[in-house]
Amino acid sequence: MKHYMIRSIFIFALFGYFSNNLLAQDQATKDIGKPITYNFGHQYQIQSKILGEERQLLIYVPEEYQKSTDKFPVVYVLEGQIHYKHATISVEKIQKSGWMPASIIVAITDNEGTNTRDYRNESDNFLRFINQEVQPFVAKNFRVNGFKTLFGHRDSGTFVLETFIKNPNEFDNYIAGNPYFRKELITKFENFIEENKTLNQSLYFSMGTVLDNGSYNVKPAEELAELLKNKAPKSLQWKYQYLPLHGAHSSANVTLYDGLSVTFADYLGLPIYNYQDFIDVNGMEGVIAFFKSEQRNTISLRKLT
Repeated sequence: MKHYMIRSIFIFALFGYFSNNLLAQDQATKDIGKPITYNFGHQYQIQSKILGEERQLLIYVPEEYQKSTDKFPVVYVLEGQIHYKHATISVEKIQKSGWMPASIIVAITDNEGTNTRDYRNESDNFLRFINQEVQPFVAKNFRVNGFKTLFGHRDSGTFVLETFIKNPNEFDNYIAGNPYFRKELITKFENFIEENKTLNQSLYFSMGTVLDNGSYNVKPAEELAELLKNKAPKSLQWKYQYLPLHGAHSSANVTLYDGLSVTFADYLGLPIYNYQDFIDVNGMEGVIAFFKSEQRNTISLRKLT
């Protein structure tokens, strides 16, 4: 009898637990609200003859793209499977704040096991893929104005720095977050600066905390900053940012946001000193038209150090 009563109490308690749990779930379902949707763009597959494989592109176009026939700048994001979402949010936020033009984002994702191949061992081949296959695909399918930014982080950040040295005219803005500094990179930069007395590009690079990256990465970054400070042509807009509160991973978000803000600092570079000047150039429409004009590419970009 005693065992029967204990069993009955246990079953009753168990029944009560499941009943309450189901009621709680039902209530949670009622209170869940409407799902939030966000335009993160679309994915495209392209067959690369250069790499001998299919690659995925994640492409976002701003609201302004659908509302006009204008052409737009492009921000190319490497390791897109990691950085695409925060890139779209950062670009949209900066653009809505008026500090950069509405832009298309093209995120190039990695295939499994291709990171070391693409950004280290066969980086020249991967650059050919970007220049000869990705960019033509984007230009064919989207309205682009020829102004391009390249962003990478860690291994792909090193790739961005090396691309700047190899082919500086391929992109207008180069943003490298927390790159690995290989031994020969500073020497390459020294030779590059000696050979190029005019550089109309923008370069932004960052480094996370020394605890996370080691002095063997932070010191070369500081050496590069010192080299640019002393020898870079005035036409080169550049900035180095040490991020003591950010590790190797969290530095990516901060670098892209700050890098875009800095490298597009001349977006509002018209000689506007008061409200009447702003009216005289046709307001924001005049500013945007100025940025998109061919004259924009001949402006000496300010050195922000």
